[in-house]
Amino acid sequence: MQFRKREILTAVSILVAALAIIFYVIPNFIDMEEEFELASLSPAFFPNLAAWIIAALAGLLTISALWQPKKTATDNSDETWLSRGEELNAHKAALVIVGYVLAMKYIGFLIATVLVLAVLLVLQDIKKPLHVGLISILVTAGVFLFFYFIMQVHLPKGLIFE
Repeated sequence: MQFRKREILTAVSILVAALAIIFYVIPNFIDMEEEFELASLSPAFFPNLAAWIIAALAGLLTISALWQPKKTATDNSDETWLSRGEELNAHKAALVIVGYVLAMKYIGFLIATVLVLAVLLVLQDIKKPLHVGLISILVTAGVFLFFYFIMQVHLPKGLIFE
């Protein structure tokens, strides 16, 4: 596969993911129980801002990939690309994240995040169960505490726990 095709595929994938976050994840998973006088006070403000910035950058990456001349694997010997196994792991990680978004509605943020982090760590060749478990739990707890107490955003509990 030519590098240009990979760059276009990557850019379009990021753009689709950002748009899915803007139009599906944020409206369905961020509770907007009250109207806010300033949009910047809304719990959806920073996720929307970040997603729109990512979408814009992905759009620019798509345009630049379309405008650059086609390259082949022999054009730049200093550029390293993913091996087939690494590329397969990247695809698996993308599928895990899609499953994460869907599972969060049913099993909630805490369980879904611990599970997805564990799977992503294993995909990154971190195989020691203690490390995987500890990192997954500590990162999830840190993110939960940050959003719950500092940002005051209530993360999904999951339909089975309500």
